[in-house]
Amino acid sequence: MKQFQIFIDSCGEMPRELREPYGVEAIPMTLTVNGKDDIKELPALIDYDGEYDFHSFYQAMRNGTRFKTAAINAAEFEPYFRSALEKGEDILYLACSSGLSISVKEAAKLAQKLMVEFPGSKIHCIDTLTSGFGIADMAITARNMEKEGKTIDEIAEYIESIKKKYNQFATVENLNYLKDAGRVTASSAFFGNLFRVCPIIISDAKGHNVAMIKVKGRKAALDKCVELAAEAAEDAANRTVYIAHGDCEADAQYLKTKVEEAIKPKNILVGKIGPIIGASSGPGVISVYVFGKEVTFCGE
Repeated sequence: MKQFQIFIDSCGEMPRELREPYGVEAIPMTLTVNGKDDIKELPALIDYDGEYDFHSFYQAMRNGTRFKTAAINAAEFEPYFRSALEKGEDILYLACSSGLSISVKEAAKLAQKLMVEFPGSKIHCIDTLTSGFGIADMAITARNMEKEGKTIDEIAEYIESIKKKYNQFATVENLNYLKDAGRVTASSAFFGNLFRVCPIIISDAKGHNVAMIKVKGRKAALDKCVELAAEAAEDAANRTVYIAHGDCEADAQYLKTKVEEAIKPKNILVGKIGPIIGASSGPGVISVYVFGKEVTFCGE
């Protein structure tokens, strides 16, 4: 059976130690910082270990630095896709939601060109309608299905059929970062911070990050994320629940304890939220990801 390469982008939030055992390659989006004397463009990967590593990135935001992010264009995808095809591999790209990024559209455009150039090759660019560890779990599922003898077409069809069953429940510590990113109005951020209002953010049925409900206080928001995750989770005893955070380890460990009590999953993986999502949500962002009931809520 023909082998295939699995690609994710920066929004997959899959660290190197998790990618490598499953043969997953991450294609970086771009992080731009306006320095005092120059503009720096950096790869936006969760395991970037340069000047703006995980902690330094969020600390810089706390100190007032603002970052801009950029999607991957077709020209940036091409060397990754071409390398796989030249090795005789097909391609499965699990993309950040089209509601958040144009990367999947750029990849699909390139795929049409390359499948003409490499007759018989298959390139599946899946709009996952989510971000973060939901994408990581899809990648793991895809590779495990390959080991069971499934073809890339069967795997892509299955991922398409279950992608709305990945539930994300997130909250942020400070609404100013969402305001700066154009996600909330200045007045909403001001009064929300003043009255300690915390939104519970999900990836909705169309792949947009939207506030589903609002609660008062950080602890109440964390507890509500767990409550909603418990309501949405299915077959938890055989699945992994993921927790990801933006440099707030203590809150992540609190959530882990609550998830163990409320959901009792087979496994809990605590990871990080990288610079693409972090740039618009800020330090203190935290998410719980569960597989379960299909997402039907639509922010529109």
